[in-house]
Amino acid sequence: MANPNPTARSFLQVASTEEAAPPLRVVQMEGLVVLKIIKHCKEFSPALVTGQLLGLDVGSVLEVTNCFPFPMREENEEIEADGANYQLEMMRCLREVNVDNNTVGWYQSTLLGCFQTVELIETFLNYQVLDLNCFFHLLYGIY
Repeated sequence: MANPNPTARSFLQVASTEEAAPPLRVVQMEGLVVLKIIKHCKEFSPALVTGQLLGLDVGSVLEVTNCFPFPMREENEEIEADGANYQLEMMRCLREVNVDNNTVGWYQSTLLGCFQTVELIETFLNYQVLDLNCFFHLLYGIY
């Protein structure tokens, strides 16, 4: 049976010809995000802090619209699972109040430019395993 509409395509045809997302060209951060990061880093200085960046990937622009800090942990504390639970709970709460809750990256403070750590490499690898289209890492230097 011939297709009565020659312009109609099957889902398989559309899916196979779907174009790849354009490469990321611009990161646009809301002012509130920048102020939250500065406040978090200065409050705990000289301790190093990290946090989650949230937003949207719109074409070639990554919009960072919100962020939240990760809880501080003591050297002898084992709260790896608590940190993951905190992150999931925070994302759930943000979703409930209709805030962008898509993870687009993370931020961290650095002291005197020292930031290349094993933890940083592990975090990059974890984001790569999640297969996110794009993610963003922001360093805030404390001098």
